Amino acid sequence: LLVIERVNATVFFTEMIMKVLVAGFWGGEHSYLSDYFNCVDFLAVIVSLLNLAGVKGISFLKALRAIRPLRLLSKSISLRLVVRTLGRSIKMSVHPLLLSLVVFIIFSAMGVQLFRGAFNV
Repeated sequence: LLVIERVNATVFFTEMIMKVLVAGFWGGEHSYLSDYFNCVDFLAVIVSLLNLAGVKGISFLKALRAIRPLRLLSKSISLRLVVRTLGRSIKMSVHPLLLSLVVFIIFSAMGVQLFRGAFNV
């Protein structure tokens, strides 16, 4: 398992370095970190390298290894489209959800005041 993890981290790190050499790391229109999926890839590679280096005190970062399967999203254009559409729909539904939360809080406070002690058996 450790061998597979090392090979996996090496391949992904090599891919990241090649992309950085071609497009640049930061600041340009087509730079490596200008794409969201490359940011996810970068985070996954860094966590893998830190884990392989045996850095202590990063146990909370080991949970980020779960984002490794998200690397597959960067390979499939149709999956990228689905994820971006879901992200946009979640952003658009934040205000209605906040309004619903406020309404629920108001009605729960009213219910507590109105029905206090009425259900004691």
